[in-house]
Amino acid sequence: MKNNNRQFMHQDHHASGMPFPLILLLDNVNNPANVGALLRLADALGVARLLLCGDTARPPNRRLSRTSRATDKMVSYDVFDDLDGAVVSVREQGYRWLHWRLRRRVSI
Repeated sequence: MKNNNRQFMHQDHHASGMPFPLILLLDNVNNPANVGALLRLADALGVARLLLCGDTARPPNRRLSRTSRATDKMVSYDVFDDLDGAVVSVREQGYRWLHWRLRRRVSI
């Protein structure tokens, strides 16, 4: 009997080659596991890149890399000291701004 319950690995995923024109901006997401999970999601969806701002955990980080399953080496990201610099950069590139803010701390 063939076992179809297996974990897909990065090499099993075949992206279209064109990034989805979406940028995720992470501000003060200081849990490396959460950032790693978002990197995996960004890789799976073909997100163009991530912007890491403020106190957001960033590569190189062992826990982040383990959680992301090494997608931290595949997904493009830029680092900004603060949110304002990231927002200016995104607007200058012609992106529209949509944001979602959590009112309380949530672990994903």
